[in-house]
Amino acid sequence: LVHSLALVLVTSACFAQERVHIRLETNYPAAIVYADGVNLGPAYQEDFYVTPATARLRLVAPEPYGWSIAPIEAALEGTGGDTLDLHLDFPSYHRVETVPFGASVYWIKRDGRIRMGKTPLVFTSPGAGSMALELSGYQSARIEALPDVWNTYQIELRPDDLHIGAGRGGIATYRRRRWIDYCAAGLAVAGGVLTVHHKFKADRLDRQYSAERDPLLVPRIRRLDSRAVLSLGVMQAGLGTLGLRFIIR
Repeated sequence: LVHSLALVLVTSACFAQERVHIRLETNYPAAIVYADGVNLGPAYQEDFYVTPATARLRLVAPEPYGWSIAPIEAALEGTGGDTLDLHLDFPSYHRVETVPFGASVYWIKRDGRIRMGKTPLVFTSPGAGSMALELSGYQSARIEALPDVWNTYQIELRPDDLHIGAGRGGIATYRRRRWIDYCAAGLAVAGGVLTVHHKFKADRLDRQYSAERDPLLVPRIRRLDSRAVLSLGVMQAGLGTLGLRFIIR
């Protein structure tokens, strides 16, 4: 037993002298570690042993992010028995989606801002900061950047109250134009109600006339029919205005 234990200790000592010990730290423990193309396992193991001939250590993002996150690597220079402390961090990736799409994304820093592109967009953060999203006709949005390696943002932009009327001589607010919608809807509802009311009364008198043949009922029936037609026109005008407003908005 003593002889076997001594043999194990000697073998371990020889192994340690022949190999290079790597102590790895990274901000992405799930990343896969490769030594000259050889898979050594996930980065959260922290301790790895390679031969002195190994030239590079490479960290690759696991699936499904392997195609989106670029690998990072470091050169190795060590002899048998050496211990190398490596700290390899991935940059932060940001995927930004907005509804509606096409918003400009700006990276905000202390000394200014950088335009990153338009949504949908994937980019790496150029240092610490936050993001601003801007789209004509919508309120700007400000979001804090998340610190993870892969970050996803889905932002719904709110319509802006102010709309610039091109070629109309100035700025008009959407709220100021809402009264047109309200009036058109009110006319459509009122016209519909009056049309039904007058038509029902005219039909009731027409049935009475058919039974009694009272000539005094004829003018009343005609007046009610005329009012029903007029109310129907008001209802159609209101609906037409709403439809036109919907098309040009």
